[in-house]
Amino acid sequence: MSELLEPGGLLVVGTTAGVRGGPTDQDLAASTTALSLSNRFSDWHLTPFDTDSSWSVSVYAKPGILETHAHPDGIFILNAPAKKTDASDSDVSKNWSLAER
Repeated sequence: MSELLEPGGLLVVGTTAGVRGGPTDQDLAASTTALSLSNRFSDWHLTPFDTDSSWSVSVYAKPGILETHAHPDGIFILNAPAKKTDASDSDVSKNWSLAER
């Protein structure tokens, strides 16, 4: 799995905590790769993980420095709405569009 990541890249995995494939199995699998555990949370809201957590969100990092970009890469963002040109164009939401950058 680590060969799919850029240097410094992150792998985020969310699973139930007490089942096969949970954090214990994930840590064991990661130990056979270049990935190391950088954070673990008990939910997607980043609540701290503890032994009573029923869910886990594990963040593994590949060694290296992630190259940053000046703009989003492969992320959809909203363009500003076009100016209203006439009274028939009352639905502003139809002026929003997604653009891939």
